[in-house]
Amino acid sequence: AGPPSGWGEEAASEQPQAGSRGSPRCRSRQRARGMECEDGVIILEEKPSEEFEPTEDEVRNYAEWLGMDPEADKDLMYLAREGLKAPLTDGWKPCQNAENEIFYFNFETGQSSWDHPADETYRALVQDKKRVKRETTTTAPGGKAGPGAGAAE
Repeated sequence: AGPPSGWGEEAASEQPQAGSRGSPRCRSRQRARGMECEDGVIILEEKPSEEFEPTEDEVRNYAEWLGMDPEADKDLMYLAREGLKAPLTDGWKPCQNAENEIFYFNFETGQSSWDHPADETYRALVQDKKRVKRETTTTAPGGKAGPGAGAAE
């Protein structure tokens, strides 16, 4: 079966302008092969997460995009690696337009996005973990900063 009706109009109208795109991970995750559709859009095959290993630069860039400071949030860097490897779900497919830009299209809902559908989940998770870390650090007993501060010595 081909793409949903209105493919070209929906994909073009719902996508942000080039350059305003968020997640930097799309290009490295995908392989430019797949089925070509109207308007020069190609449906790509996603590389399985167990076969994909992001580089340290990709992890660092994605961590920054998620709102992390790679130095101050070293303990949370696993979330960036995990987020880069997150599989697509629920009808989502990676696609490439005629300008070779990667976007995601949901064949069940007709929704399209420049960002991987899991990106917002990981952004929220990072913010939650950072909030917990701040609260733990600022409320440590005995006036000492940091997790475990004030523990019996």
